[in-house]
Amino acid sequence: METAGRLNLPDAMWYADLYLTERDWGDVDGASQDEREKRFGDVLRRRDIEPFFWRPPNGESFTQLCLRQDRVLHTMHRECSDKNVILVCHGEVMWAYRIRLERMSQVRFRELHLSENPNDRIHNCQIFHYTRRDPTTGKLARHANWVRWIRPTEEPIHTSDWWEIKRPQYTNKELITITERVTPVVE
Repeated sequence: METAGRLNLPDAMWYADLYLTERDWGDVDGASQDEREKRFGDVLRRRDIEPFFWRPPNGESFTQLCLRQDRVLHTMHRECSDKNVILVCHGEVMWAYRIRLERMSQVRFRELHLSENPNDRIHNCQIFHYTRRDPTTGKLARHANWVRWIRPTEEPIHTSDWWEIKRPQYTNKELITITERVTPVVE
């Protein structure tokens, strides 16, 4: 709410939505880094194996966070489909929106989560701009098919190019190939 208010947009009228709260880290939240490592080291290391479904003890997985954000997307679709919308949130909630709007696979999310490329991270004050309007032709699409990011606090302001969202679809064979890459839990 503070971030939205500090944007100081002229004539803005904001809706507050309880679903926009940050991810619940459960027992890990509030612990110092040393305490986290001591009490939850093994649990935290499992996050790198499968960060999409991993859940902190008594906390919330990214999967659960995404389901919560779906409610906001449905409300926006129902109540704001004829409007330009600015949704203000932070860190992991932004990731949840990326996952949902881009239909990001758990494999892609893991790649980005483990990436050391700074452009694969979400930085403080970073903005993701999704649009249904093709940035080249100006033609309006049914869905938000283009995205770019902006980091207004960097000098100079850092902006990515627009990129078209490629929502993955798979053939039967491709699904089998993906599953064969995963080590079976039960033989």
